[in-house]
Amino acid sequence: MTSLQNTPLPRAATRADRINTQYTRTLTENAREYNMASDNSSSHNNDQFKLESLWDVKGKVALITGGGSGIGLMAAQALAVNGAKVYVVGRTGEKLDRVAETYGKDISGQIIPMTADVSNKDSIKKCYEEFSKNEKHLDILINNAGISTHTFNTEAGDAQALKKALFDDENATFQDWDDVFRTNVSQIYFMSTCFLPLLHPATENQYGWSSTIINICSISGQVKTSQHHPQYNASKAATIHLNRMLANEFQENGLKIRVNSIAPGKRTTPCSCVASTNVPCRCFPIRDDSRRIRRKPEVAHSQGQVRGQGPGWPSRQ
Repeated sequence: MTSLQNTPLPRAATRADRINTQYTRTLTENAREYNMASDNSSSHNNDQFKLESLWDVKGKVALITGGGSGIGLMAAQALAVNGAKVYVVGRTGEKLDRVAETYGKDISGQIIPMTADVSNKDSIKKCYEEFSKNEKHLDILINNAGISTHTFNTEAGDAQALKKALFDDENATFQDWDDVFRTNVSQIYFMSTCFLPLLHPATENQYGWSSTIINICSISGQVKTSQHHPQYNASKAATIHLNRMLANEFQENGLKIRVNSIAPGKRTTPCSCVASTNVPCRCFPIRDDSRRIRRKPEVAHSQGQVRGQGPGWPSRQ
């Protein structure tokens, strides 16, 4: 059969027409590749559905910001234990060295510490330059770094009391909001755009694989309540929309890089424990199970699902 791989798309009147044409071509190619209508038992592709194939990360190169603790560390363990070469990035070199020493032994992959402040553009640039000296491509970028700062009492009861709690409080400052957004939102934009020249080759040079960016947001970015930290929840909502924007801009420029986000529910991490204890933490779930504390394997498994295998996996989620 003649392959459609290099056949140019016909000139289409609208962008929707072009997308539909591309979708039709993809379905046709997939049907041919996987012999969906074939009755030839020797041409089956059963091996591709084995767990070790579906979740295979052997030889993949990953970089995780905030990889020294919490969800970032869980992701590093999940990838490295299964054969990936994982760079964990953070500001505290001693913590990262301890992670590599503790979790990097007797595994099929590697954990490599890399010190950088991802809330600083110059530091991100240096991180990219150091990384590119050792690696020619980047398969998986997980933007996990995040902070939560002060909490505020939102059950004031009247307008004057609420103003006192949310505006007059000495911790309610523009600087606090700037710090939270700088780490939780801005770093995702600058890390993702800086590493594009290494993410793109990962797709181009590996058949059946497309590089991926996974942004760790939070269920806090999806609920209407502020949960006593409005600056944090607003930043996570911004993260979710930034995720969609990046996916769209990359696609519009012809880059085959998937961009997805994960919104974990409540779980015990340094970020969730660092906030002031003056105000009790409350969860306002979207679903009943959102109150449940997540276990480490559950969080790691969700990242495996989004990481996926191949260009057919979704983006902008």
